[in-house]
Amino acid sequence: MDKMLRGTLTTLGCDDKEIRLFLACYTRGAAGLSELAKTARLRRSTAYIVMRSLIDKGLASEDYKAYDKTFTAIPPDALARALAAKQRRIGRQHLELQDNLGELQALYRTSAIQPKVKTYQSLNGLLSILRDILSTDGEILIWTNQATESKLFNTVQHDQFIEARKASARPARVLAVHNAAGRALQAADAENLRTTKLLPPTVDFSAETYIYGSKVATLDYNQDIIGIITESTQVAAAQRAMFETAWISLG
Repeated sequence: MDKMLRGTLTTLGCDDKEIRLFLACYTRGAAGLSELAKTARLRRSTAYIVMRSLIDKGLASEDYKAYDKTFTAIPPDALARALAAKQRRIGRQHLELQDNLGELQALYRTSAIQPKVKTYQSLNGLLSILRDILSTDGEILIWTNQATESKLFNTVQHDQFIEARKASARPARVLAVHNAAGRALQAADAENLRTTKLLPPTVDFSAETYIYGSKVATLDYNQDIIGIITESTQVAAAQRAMFETAWISLG
């Protein structure tokens, strides 16, 4: 019987404290709040709040006629009617959901393709991006200006990223700004599981872009230290296509 009542009250939206206080009220009959709180093993201040919630839900009532105010749980037939009313509301909601399923499916598909964007700041934030890059499988495509990268990441951090990438067998292809740092990067390709091509001398930028999995990460350290990860299959595919176009054009 207790299990059945608990199940009914749960269906009616009651939490554990409300169920305990209702059962105390249901089994004891009309009683004062202190007595009910003791039976339900609740503090009186908590029991007062919980009782107000039960009254608001129509599951209990208070009697002002007695010398000491008492509270009473609704009888079984009223509880059955409350459950039936709840089931009717659920039934109507189910029908409404079915009637609008087409629109809801379209909305769901639209939300599913919205890019997820996260922004990071400071050196620690950018190091978090590098860890995210290493957490996925597959080739990494990189646009870089090694001259500006070295302003933020020291040699140890730079080498740690490369070693971690090599350890996880993650090859990289790099399009680098044509400067001394870019040429040095290219010269070390063979030992670093990497292929680098230098961009035309007229091309210059400060930000680095990593294309990996379904994500695109952009890191800029020329003025503000900021990083952005965009997670979107469509965006990553577009960025990958632009990278491939530039890669092929460089021979």
